[in-house]
Amino acid sequence: MSTLTEWTQSHFQVIYAAASEDAFNAAIDAFFSPNVEMYNNEKKMTREDAREEIAQRWRGAQRVDVKWENSIEVPKEGEGLTGKEAGLVSGFFVVTRSLRFRVRAAPMQQLNYVTFNGRFVDPAVEPDEQGDRRRITYLYQTSIDKAAPLHLHPIPNAPIKEDETKA
Repeated sequence: MSTLTEWTQSHFQVIYAAASEDAFNAAIDAFFSPNVEMYNNEKKMTREDAREEIAQRWRGAQRVDVKWENSIEVPKEGEGLTGKEAGLVSGFFVVTRSLRFRVRAAPMQQLNYVTFNGRFVDPAVEPDEQGDRRRITYLYQTSIDKAAPLHLHPIPNAPIKEDETKA
């Protein structure tokens, strides 16, 4: 069984980079508990709210990359649980969405910076095909969208002809 950090990273990756709507919905259901308590930028959300918000971003992208900057986990012991099944995970990652629009022959990119704190385990959830019951039961995240910087190289100055200056 993977650590909570590995599990979280792989599930966020699957959610953001899902190849189809069915895969996306399955990834959301496998990650969030049905009764998750969730906040994004201090706004309380349901699992369905999160599904819709992420889907809106996903629809306009031709490719999505998730880059992890940092993460920590605090396993919880006791109550018949092991540290790989329950605990807290916090981290920071950047989602880069390459959009279908092009700027100077390259896809326009949108960056989403996310920091989060999550709590795991929902004993009421049916285990998946590997017997894993882990689900996010509490998530507090702060995120901001920014356009990726454009690096436009100047066109070299062409010499001005005498005729062009008299026009």
